[in-house]
Amino acid sequence: MWRSRLRLAVTQAFSQGLSDRKIALSISVGVVMGTMPLVWGSCLICVVVGWWWRLNHPLIQLVNYLLYPLQIALFFPFFYWGGRLFGNATRIDRQLMERLFDTPLTVLEQLWVVNLQALALWGGIQLLVFPASYAVSLALLQRFQPRRKSSL
Repeated sequence: MWRSRLRLAVTQAFSQGLSDRKIALSISVGVVMGTMPLVWGSCLICVVVGWWWRLNHPLIQLVNYLLYPLQIALFFPFFYWGGRLFGNATRIDRQLMERLFDTPLTVLEQLWVVNLQALALWGGIQLLVFPASYAVSLALLQRFQPRRKSSL
């Protein structure tokens, strides 16, 4: 009995009475933000986007947190390929980190540029990932979720 109550409470918290489309959109926003090559801001951006589109905040944050290991794993590929895309040879390596103590502003400027390039590459990739994750999420929700009764 307590399991069914717990399941109901969790389901209500993550669905908040939203349609399948809004739930799928919340999942997709979490997927997109959960792979962003930006450590400091993905949670805050999730809150802003969720508020702007009136989506499910707990669900967006859950997906964002679940993808955190993938986000960490994708940092250096995004940095590398973002630099290659823009013709920048700045590499994040041990020498750059050692120079951080000698010339911190120069190194931070280089890291800022590398991060912006990684974000540009990430943004381009998300043009494919977002609709794909939305379509998959919506299809799975419609297939595995029990049909809701209409309240007419």
